Amino acid sequence: MKAAGSACAIRAGGSWGRRRPRAVIVLLGLTLALTASVSVVASVAAASGPSEAVIVRVQPGTGLGSVEQEIGALGGQVGIELPIIDGVAARVPQGGLRALSTLPGVVSVTPDAAVQLAGSTFDPSTDAGSLYTTTLQTGAQALWQGGHTGKGVDVALIDSGVAPVNGLTAPGKVVIGPDFTLDAFNADLRGLDGFGHGTHMAGIIGGRDAAATPGAYAGDSKDFVGMAPDSRIVSVKVADAQGNSDVAQVIAGIQWAVQHRTDNGLNIRILNLSFGTDSAQAYTIDPLAFAAEQAWRQGLVVVGAAGNFGNSSPQLADPAMDPYVIAAGAVDTKGTADTSDDTVATFSDSGSATRSPDLVAPGTHIASLRDPGSALDGQFGSTATVGGRF
Repeated sequence: MKAAGSACAIRAGGSWGRRRPRAVIVLLGLTLALTASVSVVASVAAASGPSEAVIVRVQPGTGLGSVEQEIGALGGQVGIELPIIDGVAARVPQGGLRALSTLPGVVSVTPDAAVQLAGSTFDPSTDAGSLYTTTLQTGAQALWQGGHTGKGVDVALIDSGVAPVNGLTAPGKVVIGPDFTLDAFNADLRGLDGFGHGTHMAGIIGGRDAAATPGAYAGDSKDFVGMAPDSRIVSVKVADAQGNSDVAQVIAGIQWAVQHRTDNGLNIRILNLSFGTDSAQAYTIDPLAFAAEQAWRQGLVVVGAAGNFGNSSPQLADPAMDPYVIAAGAVDTKGTADTSDDTVATFSDSGSATRSPDLVAPGTHIASLRDPGSALDGQFGSTATVGGRF
């Protein structure tokens, strides 16, 4: 199997190539984070039952060849190789999951959970969440006056792609990177945003109207100006037109950004992850958290959404639960420019005694680019606000 990092690394043939996003399947009582040694030894027979999408991690230095053979012997199918976590995505019959997890060299076998980009409708009659207000409240405009506009910095946006709308059409404003969704097989859809989430986030991070004057962004309430108006967006598409993705696709996107961060004139300094999923694993074992941490270890600033579960979740969303990720919570500005009435949004994850959001930023009804007057709601907006601020 070819390693992820090309224009698209998802298989085209067989049932794996035609797979659709799946709901998270909770395997009660199944703890698949096990230890092992330096090699995987073939020792399993074909298993039965419906197949499950999983991510298999092995010990560093073990290599993926042996575990891929074992997956085949179990009647499974190998998907995207994920060397950033010493792992591989696969589909494995339910009856073979435990056998796979107990093989020497296997660190963990984790359900490849569905990832859903979230949002809600903007109500212009009750909300004044303009990006002008957001940049004023967060101090971005003061930074612009000091010459800090994001010039020379690339932000890798792991999301649903970017559409060429006003505010993102300036020459060199957006670099279209790989598409890890099935849209990659359609030349008319490849890299484009059919859901709106990625375009919305790109606008918050670095959007800029053509009429906006460089050097005079501060105080410009007429033109659309994002948090870092002179930054460049590197779009890595991992979600389809319904906002659906999975952990393996997201990891592949992170992996590409890390591997190509300085290729061909790129200068990726920020990794924006405006989404989150829940995980029953510790951040030291969880594949998505581990991938985000690896990006940090390669010198990238990684910003992730704290989560949209309020006080009902025992921990922050994945991968923001990893302490090497900047966890962004959401502020409810009450639709005013006056910060004295601001509160933490009720849906914003509070985390746990050991890991809480690192900071909060405007994240409710932030008006940005997509269809005229539309907006998305949640930390997913606050994450982009923080990503642009950095």
